[in-house]
Amino acid sequence: MLKNKRGEGYIQACVMILILCMLIAVCLTFVSTVNTIRVVERNTRIVLDSFVMENSILIYDSIKNGNDFTEAVDISAYHSQLAYYNGLTNAGIYMYHFCEDGSWDYRISRPTLSMTETNSLKIAAKYRIVIPIYFAGKKISNVTIPMTVETKWTDKF
Repeated sequence: MLKNKRGEGYIQACVMILILCMLIAVCLTFVSTVNTIRVVERNTRIVLDSFVMENSILIYDSIKNGNDFTEAVDISAYHSQLAYYNGLTNAGIYMYHFCEDGSWDYRISRPTLSMTETNSLKIAAKYRIVIPIYFAGKKISNVTIPMTVETKWTDKF
């Protein structure tokens, strides 16, 4: 049946299987990272929309009373809402999301809010998300992605 019993034909198959497994691991890591980024962006947008709605009531009341609504936005309230909604822990300039084993899953820098238009409440939140990349249980590096989330409220009167 088999003329060669030394097993030399299995080396190429083993190498191909290892390469295929590594490619699958890289693809799964990429998909997991993209999913984390999208979830954080979606949650940030939800909190920012809520924050804009709370401030829109103050702005509408100010316009109705004939005042200008150039009051400063309370950024600490936004940070606390974002941390509460995402389950983040404040530590220095970053907000951390921890895994069950105590290591951090990702961290985001404290978002900076800026008004981008006059006579409307268009707020942009800018932050950086840092995600550690692991391979075979060891941390390889951190990936830093700059993010910008915008929301807008315009008065209709």
